Amino acid sequence: MEEMKKDFYNTGYTNQLKIVAEHYGIFNDLFGQHAFFNPRVPLNITFDFDEEFVSPVNCGNLLKPAECTGTPKVTYEAAEDSWWSLVLTNPDGHLTDNTAEYLHWFVGNIPGGDVEKGDVLCDYLQPFPCRGTGWHRYVFTLYKQESKIDFSAEKREMPCHSLRQRTFQTTEFYRTYEKDITPAGLAFFQADWDETVTDVYHNTLGMKEPVFEFDWPPLHISVQKTVPHKKPFNLYLDRYRDSKEIATEILMARLKNRSPFEDEPPRRKLPNIIPWMGEERNLPSWKKTQIRKERLGMGRYRHLYENKPGP
Repeated sequence: MEEMKKDFYNTGYTNQLKIVAEHYGIFNDLFGQHAFFNPRVPLNITFDFDEEFVSPVNCGNLLKPAECTGTPKVTYEAAEDSWWSLVLTNPDGHLTDNTAEYLHWFVGNIPGGDVEKGDVLCDYLQPFPCRGTGWHRYVFTLYKQESKIDFSAEKREMPCHSLRQRTFQTTEFYRTYEKDITPAGLAFFQADWDETVTDVYHNTLGMKEPVFEFDWPPLHISVQKTVPHKKPFNLYLDRYRDSKEIATEILMARLKNRSPFEDEPPRRKLPNIIPWMGEERNLPSWKKTQIRKERLGMGRYRHLYENKPGP
């Protein structure tokens, strides 16, 4: 397996990774329009998931923030007398500036391939994508240095819990040091919100957690027809009723068989096992379907068994 991996790195790795990065807009969002580079140095990046397993970073694979709580392990092949810098940024998550990124990790002046001996200019902070904003890209960029560089202007306080200090722009960084550094390696993963993000905002960053919700456009309802063709008429008519009227109807049905002085009656384990008796056998199909949904608590009828408002 290792031989196949090395063979891939020596043949189509650079071109395929470049194609994937372009597809995900990595070069455009980090270095500007029409900019790109060929990632010549393969990066081997893993997060410790537990004592036995690790979560690898490849070319845009999906990880959860809970898998990325600890500092990643990064290895690559390099000459012992060479110098490198490694930067991890999120181009999708800045809360106030769409053109800026958040800096999650920055190690400069790495001797050869030993990342642990480099200068930590910004300590690692796990991904914290806001709830409701979908998948964020987290990009590792490896730079080859011409020599050892004075990165004192890039140094952050340790630990860095300020989003203002973690604000970063790859274009500005590269413009400042372009004579001394060359992008040589690339890897990225994607992450969306989970429960650990709330803890990061409250206990690490010391701020309220922002939550985003999509503002759905109003539902389009066509003009009601006297004789709708091939439409289930009960559902069709309900579409033009006031949702509050439907919610009231469900609530009244719920309260009809309940007493404020008694516990909730237990639900049947197999509600639809009850056979159709007497006149029920002659009910139309739409009415039988409605009764089945009521018994199962499906759709709007879930409120027959849940003490929640709404249609």
